[in-house]
Amino acid sequence: MSNETYGFELPLLLFGGFRSIIDELHAELARRGHPDVRPAHGFALQAIGLGGATAAEAGRRLGISKQATTPTGGASWPALPRAASRCWPCPR
Repeated sequence: MSNETYGFELPLLLFGGFRSIIDELHAELARRGHPDVRPAHGFALQAIGLGGATAAEAGRRLGISKQATTPTGGASWPALPRAASRCWPCPR
């Protein structure tokens, strides 16, 4: 028997755990009336932050251009889904 370790198991396990958490989060958001929220929206909201951000700031935080931050090429920042514009926290 070989004692070789390949090193790919840990990243796969971590990714599987992350994916499981994200799936549970989105199931809960759907139950609370936000079925259209997707993982990409979470990245955008994190880039915007609690204090807000311009398209250029969010683009820098995400490592993309400000034009890439919205589907209309930066014309309407922030381009959040309707569900994300409702009051927070979600009512229970």
